[in-house]
Amino acid sequence: MKKDTVDLIVLGIAHSLNHSLFLVLPPLLGNIADDLGTSLTVIGLISTITFLTYGTGALIGGPLSDRLGSVKVARINIG
Repeated sequence: MKKDTVDLIVLGIAHSLNHSLFLVLPPLLGNIADDLGTSLTVIGLISTITFLTYGTGALIGGPLSDRLGSVKVARINIG
C-alpha cells in the first residue's frame, strides 16, 4: 500500500475518533455527574463551554490555516 494511502487512512480514523466525542459524551453526562457528585446542570454547562470553545477554534483556525498554512498554524497551537 502506498504511503499516501496509509496516511489518508490514519487521518480518516483520527478525524473520526475526534468527532466521536460529540456522539459518546451526551449519554455519559448523567454518569459523570453522579461520579463527581454534581448536578446535570453543572456538567451540561461545562460540556456546552467545551463544545463552544471547539467550534470557535474551528471558525478561527480554518481561515487562519487557509492564509498561513495548516502546518504553521499547528506549530503555533502546539507552542
